[in-house]
Amino acid sequence: MPTRTRFERLLSELVGREVSLVGHERPAIDAVEQLVAHLFGGCQTMEEAHSILCRLLAYYGVLKASEGFFSRFIGFEAFRSLKAFEARVRSYQCVAMRLFRSFHEAYVALNEAPNIGDILKRAGPRDVAEYQRRPKWDAIDQIPSERLSDLGYATTARVEQENRERQRIQSFLIDLARDVRERGGESLAVHSEATLREMVALLKRFGSNLGRSQLTPLFAPSVERLEEEAELLAPVDEAELARIAETQRRALRNLGTYLTSDYMDVYVATSMRSGTDFISANSFVQDLFSSELLSDLNIRYFNPTQAWIGDRVSKGLAEAIMLRRASHVIYMAQMEDTFGKDSEASIALGLGKPVIVYVPKLLLPGTELDSEKLGRLSESELLNAVEEERKADTWGLSGRDRDSLLCFLVSSRLSQVPKSALLAAVSQCWADFDLRREVWFVKDIGSRELLLEWLDSIVDEGDVRPLNEPIRREIVRLLSTISVKLEKRARTFRDIHPLGLQVTYSTGIPNGVLVARSVEACARLLRGLIENKLEFELKVDDANYYLVEKLTESIYRVVSRNRLLSDALTALFESGSCSPWPRDALFPG
Repeated sequence: MPTRTRFERLLSELVGREVSLVGHERPAIDAVEQLVAHLFGGCQTMEEAHSILCRLLAYYGVLKASEGFFSRFIGFEAFRSLKAFEARVRSYQCVAMRLFRSFHEAYVALNEAPNIGDILKRAGPRDVAEYQRRPKWDAIDQIPSERLSDLGYATTARVEQENRERQRIQSFLIDLARDVRERGGESLAVHSEATLREMVALLKRFGSNLGRSQLTPLFAPSVERLEEEAELLAPVDEAELARIAETQRRALRNLGTYLTSDYMDVYVATSMRSGTDFISANSFVQDLFSSELLSDLNIRYFNPTQAWIGDRVSKGLAEAIMLRRASHVIYMAQMEDTFGKDSEASIALGLGKPVIVYVPKLLLPGTELDSEKLGRLSESELLNAVEEERKADTWGLSGRDRDSLLCFLVSSRLSQVPKSALLAAVSQCWADFDLRREVWFVKDIGSRELLLEWLDSIVDEGDVRPLNEPIRREIVRLLSTISVKLEKRARTFRDIHPLGLQVTYSTGIPNGVLVARSVEACARLLRGLIENKLEFELKVDDANYYLVEKLTESIYRVVSRNRLLSDALTALFESGSCSPWPRDALFPG
């Protein structure tokens, strides 16, 4: 490719619009080619290089590069070769993508700025002294894990429903006892078959020994027996209801503290439908914000497991306020996600807030088994690893697609680890993997009951029962299957899902999620965001320019190479000035 053509291609990427000499007469084209040759072969000084570049830009009808822009982004060394010039253009694009929606907007704004340094400060390191000067934040009344399920809407509804059902069966038994005392066993005949079936079902649900055969005139139980059962089946004791109410009062006070806190740095978005969800989310939040990487920053964070309000609409409004106040959002990608949590992440991206997506992974202490490392292998690498593994392993391979290969690798390696490592993995990940729920999908009832009993011994009793071979094989299968699901989810968030990027409403800058696979990775990302010190690299293909965060390889910004999309974005967000990212979008408050 001729030097001038290659130069024009790179110059187009620098200024953000296509440059061409189409329509120029031959003498003008010859003059440009001579200037390009001199620029890359004969310049002696910075001033000379800047002068020649500006003359070339004039031929292409492009705004001249200011001295500040030239010295900061291009420099004399860029013209040692076209390769060196390309490297400087790529370096400039990394900065431009962080602050502007297009390279053209960036070029115009940075060249017209009275002081280019004022704009570049927004991409530079941020002093965290203001965080460190804050008082320690210990205003939240920490609710212990064993009481967190009191705050679940499903839990509260279940207790209320159970009490209604207990009240119904108790009233039925008391009325029946009175009728039997007055009229004898024939009093049962006045009740419909449907009513009797319902009562029998409720009696069975609550563990009563009264059966269907006893609720007949022939075998009517004694009055004393009916009254005894009525007392046993009374609604949940007042002490338990009082404990639930007290937990909710504490969480309601916490909500007030969150809403009125001096700052709100992080909003944690999570789904909480069961007691396991509460435990998983709270454990993650506590581990993250007690990390040594974050401990000196006195971060204010919203832990949803510690807040409660009874009304659904009020809950939504409170969370909307917290989301608006927070500077950053951490999205917990659990086994199942909800419309509410997805909406929160999408809204945060649209507001220009950084969003970290945390996807758990299988990491066995004391071994080299890390599902994230295996999940990042290419299909050919996976296939080679599987072929190597099969030489010493008898686990079956169900298919040759990516998920089957990954599942085989994880299963095979889990089957080879010591029992102690497997037990440690279960103890560590049972909540994140929602193992209790997954066990219910085991088809064989006997195996399911054994697994539940064994898992309960770890979770509830802290007394691990023997890990016999049938349980071991089932645990290996469950951990492998769930690991593959989570690796697939991480890959979807990082590489596949089109809504992993959202256009910031105020600026038009595409904003992407950062996918972290461990508490430590989350802490490093959050620290890097607060300090504005994340490291990026530029990747380019035929469709887009990608600004990729180096630690997690997540796409953080995108500039489309599609002319229609690029022009539509510019037309939609053009406001008469090339305003960079507003400071309060990154650091509100």
